[in-house]
Amino acid sequence: MPIIVSATFPAQAQDCTASVSAHAIAKVAMPTPAPATDAVAKLSEAGLWYTDTGGDGVPVIFLHPATAAGTVWGYQQPVFAAAGYRFIAYSRRSYFGSEAGPAETKATDADDLLELLDSLGIEKFHGVGVAAGGIRLVDFALSNPKRLASMVLACTTGGVTDPEYEKISERLLPEGFAAMPAAFRELSASYRVSNPDGTKAWEAEVERAIPEKRIRLRNKNSITWEGIAGFAMPTLLITGDADLYMPPAVLELFAEHLPHSEKHVIDGAAHSVYWEQPDIFNKLVIDFIKRA
Repeated sequence: MPIIVSATFPAQAQDCTASVSAHAIAKVAMPTPAPATDAVAKLSEAGLWYTDTGGDGVPVIFLHPATAAGTVWGYQQPVFAAAGYRFIAYSRRSYFGSEAGPAETKATDADDLLELLDSLGIEKFHGVGVAAGGIRLVDFALSNPKRLASMVLACTTGGVTDPEYEKISERLLPEGFAAMPAAFRELSASYRVSNPDGTKAWEAEVERAIPEKRIRLRNKNSITWEGIAGFAMPTLLITGDADLYMPPAVLELFAEHLPHSEKHVIDGAAHSVYWEQPDIFNKLVIDFIKRA
């Protein structure tokens, strides 16, 4: 298990001081969910589905990948609630339980998240963004940095638009990549071989994530290296050693540009580390937000 020895967040990202056993594939039983309220927040343009364990704990809000919806956090919800946090997850427009909203809109996902926060009476929170959820969290942070106590960015391209970075993304994700099966793109080959039941459960989450047509909202901000270099909040960067979107070398690029960050590579995992290695992922995130 990774061991974190520092309780501070230096200007330069720090390496994890211990690595996970090589290619250990987790077969973790899905835990029993904690009691929670599932509801639809009626925002100005669309109703967004969310789940909320409530209580007086510090809010931790999870932002889902593009392939899944706000229901995908079965390995996280009871663990974070048991640790004393107020666990909240939601579905973006057109995802499970959420409305698509108007066909023509100038709204952004950052706008929707801000409205959701205000509707729930949340001033400050810890944000956990995975994959596309990480892009939305970065975009939100550029406009509302004071609302974030900390950020966790996991397995995400980050939405960075600098030309050199976009060239890297093009090399990593060639033409036709998006048409490949989701499990091939986002679960490690080792996980698919070693945990077929877990793979089927993940595929079921993907299957129900988008009932009809997916709605894609524009970013509120242009995300650049210069922009994210201004973040003052503690930031945890996580990826899997087999992630095709954010391989460890790309994680290093983000670490170079993000102040007050630390970075961890989880062995035996690809793009869905929260699902493939949930015990390690949860421990890293909970330890981090305790110190943030």
